[in-house]
Amino acid sequence: MSSARSLALVLLVAAFPARADDKSQVIYHGSIAGWYKATMLDLDLEGGGGFFWGNRTSGIGFGRVRSGIMFVKLPIAVAIGATFEVNNVSMATYGAQLELLHLETGVWGQLGPTVDGHGNFGGLLSVGWSLFGIEAQVRGYDEVRPSAFQGGYGFALVGKLRIPVGYILYVLSRK
Repeated sequence: MSSARSLALVLLVAAFPARADDKSQVIYHGSIAGWYKATMLDLDLEGGGGFFWGNRTSGIGFGRVRSGIMFVKLPIAVAIGATFEVNNVSMATYGAQLELLHLETGVWGQLGPTVDGHGNFGGLLSVGWSLFGIEAQVRGYDEVRPSAFQGGYGFALVGKLRIPVGYILYVLSRK
């Protein structure tokens, strides 16, 4: 049955070929890879929540913005930028972030160093798909550790939701 449908489709296309002056067809001359290559400004908004395990356990919720530059060459996009984060456990946190995104599958990963207003250094590693991800952080929080505890760094694991504004603008510019 499917071979009969295929034959009918071939006959239909052969009977009514597209005309060269048909304005509904878009003809692109050149490499499609060149069409999907871009360098542009990037903006990423993230938020989420989870737990911090250190000298004592604490719930954590955060919001983060990253502003930087994005390089796209099909099927990979790379973004790098400065971050600013606020959360319910510490004062403002600053950092940098590198992100790799596979445009065809939506799988992404992020890596970066951080430092908060108290001088506590840390780092983050995130993986995800589309708008959803999971992030591991190594960091110290003065607010959740006693002052007598030296080297009060711990581990945070958070789920996050992100809005990749830069990637959305890139996709809309290519339609």
